[in-house]
Amino acid sequence: MGILSAYLAGNVYVFVHLWRFLHLLSPFFRWLCAPLFWFAAVSLFIALFARDLPLPDSFFRITYNLGAIWMVFILYMTIVLLVSDLSGLLFPMIRRYSSLYFPVALAFVAVLLLWGHVNYLNPKVERVAVDLSPHNGSGDGRQSADSAVPLRIVAVSDLHLGYATGKKALGKYVEKINSLHPDVVLIGGDLIDNSVKPVAEEKMWEELGQIDAPDGIFMVPGNHEYISGIDSVSEFISRTPIVLLRDSVVRLPGGLALVGRDDRSNRRRMDLDELLKGTGDAPVMLLEHQPYDIATKDSLGIALQFYGHTHRGQVWPMSLLVDKMYPQSYGYRKWNNSHVIVSSGLSLWGPPFRIGTDSDLWVIDLTL
Repeated sequence: MGILSAYLAGNVYVFVHLWRFLHLLSPFFRWLCAPLFWFAAVSLFIALFARDLPLPDSFFRITYNLGAIWMVFILYMTIVLLVSDLSGLLFPMIRRYSSLYFPVALAFVAVLLLWGHVNYLNPKVERVAVDLSPHNGSGDGRQSADSAVPLRIVAVSDLHLGYATGKKALGKYVEKINSLHPDVVLIGGDLIDNSVKPVAEEKMWEELGQIDAPDGIFMVPGNHEYISGIDSVSEFISRTPIVLLRDSVVRLPGGLALVGRDDRSNRRRMDLDELLKGTGDAPVMLLEHQPYDIATKDSLGIALQFYGHTHRGQVWPMSLLVDKMYPQSYGYRKWNNSHVIVSSGLSLWGPPFRIGTDSDLWVIDLTL
């Protein structure tokens, strides 16, 4: 509720500045811009709450993408206009240029969003080498391209396929994954965004079927799989070569036990202690969507943990808040026993911008 109230307040604040600026123009522009402004402000909510209604697909794409872009637009317009207003209070001479506050803020934010969109379209490839062989013990996690690599894992998360991330974008992601020559591909949840409908209508199982991973493609659900309907998601996944792990253990080459844990959205999911009983003495990799209780899992001796979910906030200053919310919000870190990786996400939920964060996919070269 607090976030919704802040969003409403930001829209009102920016609209007041817009209205003042439009008084320099004709009344026609004022009364044209007002309804367009508020339609953009509520369009994301229209798309989300009406997603199951029998409306044209183009309607959902327009309202979803417009509303998602508008969220970030309002965030940065609010910040820039606040700075302008406060500067005018502190330095009265600046106040004489108050009529320029809105157009200058608009130009600045437009350039910032353009840069953020380009940054989002170019995900980073992060690489880490982890030695779990008996002679090495816990491994050092140093990046290396020289040592032998018996198992290469390409791990991604948060593709959020749907109205924002469509068939064309997915095809490019699959090409990128295949170019890294994985033995195994892992998907850390939120493959689907808010509904299976657009994913099925575009037959995105065709692109997912092009992933080339000889030792398997494995996925765990994220919270958005439950938002989309876990049964519908499971049916869609069954059309692909992806193996959906919900409190399951599979053995990978080299003896690695991959533990795929269901999302915490399922309050009846298996306790981790119980799930780990199926791993025996093998080194364990945990695949889970949300990075909670990392220290507890580290104390259980899990060798490698991979998560998504956080997006690292996607844009600044949300990234600062997310950094405070999680014990590890992004990147690689060696804990006492565990090598822990939290992906910022290959794609995004909602607004197609990366400002202060990066989209990523991870190459994990394992020695077992």
